[in-house]
Amino acid sequence: IGYQFMHSRRGGDMRHGSHAASDQEVVQNACRPTAQCRFTPTYMNMSMHMLNIMYAPTDWLNIMLMPQFMSMDMNLRELEGRPPAVLGVHEHSGIAGHATGGVGDTIFAALIKLWDQQGHQLHMGVGFSAPTGAADLQFRRIARADGGLVHFGMQLGSGTWDFLPSVTYNGMYGDWSWGAQLSGTVRMEQANKSGYRLGNIFQTTAWGSYHITSWLAASVRGVYTLQDSIQGDFNAFNGRTGPMDFPANYGGRFWDVGFGLTARALTGDLVGNSLSFEWLQPVADDFNGYQLEREGALSAAWNVSF
Repeated sequence: IGYQFMHSRRGGDMRHGSHAASDQEVVQNACRPTAQCRFTPTYMNMSMHMLNIMYAPTDWLNIMLMPQFMSMDMNLRELEGRPPAVLGVHEHSGIAGHATGGVGDTIFAALIKLWDQQGHQLHMGVGFSAPTGAADLQFRRIARADGGLVHFGMQLGSGTWDFLPSVTYNGMYGDWSWGAQLSGTVRMEQANKSGYRLGNIFQTTAWGSYHITSWLAASVRGVYTLQDSIQGDFNAFNGRTGPMDFPANYGGRFWDVGFGLTARALTGDLVGNSLSFEWLQPVADDFNGYQLEREGALSAAWNVSF
């Protein structure tokens, strides 16, 4: 049984591909000629809380259930050179920001041992994500002005059933351990009830770890992520105030380096408990469309096995 927390933040410059984008470029190109951008994010925070429940009925099979709770907040600013306001549409000034939160999607999966020799293991993961998180959240009406659906990136779930395959290799020798993983997220439906589907994801990561003491290990890993842009579009009203309201401005290619520490209780009343932390630092981005640059992510996890 375990609990995992992750907090990620975006802030700084708007980017187009791997380059900074000016306000005028965002206004003219990040939305549509018929709906030019008026606002852009100054920051966006995302927090995820996940409960891990795992049971091993045999020595080669683990069954997992992972419910999630999501929370996000975003602040906007007016773009220089923006077009005038649209009559009857509530515009978010960004002074107080706006936020969403609630139950996210629920993951259930099986981890199958394919190969196990001394110092080497190979596992296959077969998982599914159930669309228990809302994908149709709306801004509340203010002074009879309708803000419509909340931005794609602030909805709580994908709104579709998703397939989550993975293959993981682990090796160890003495105080050293290492590994690599290939994983993906494949959307199994053409669209959710709001008319769109999130992009498929492919990710590969490799890591190395060293035991500083018998109970404390340090790790470093590299991560490459490829994410498609959003397919389809909202089928209900959305204010179209900025880049975050257009499907082409999601996904891309991302390179990260993670630095972690893991502590395990080997004796005493806390035996079986482990606590780990990791900071994931962006190294390079190649965004689809126009997006706010990534600043990093912090994760923490506690697990107990019995």
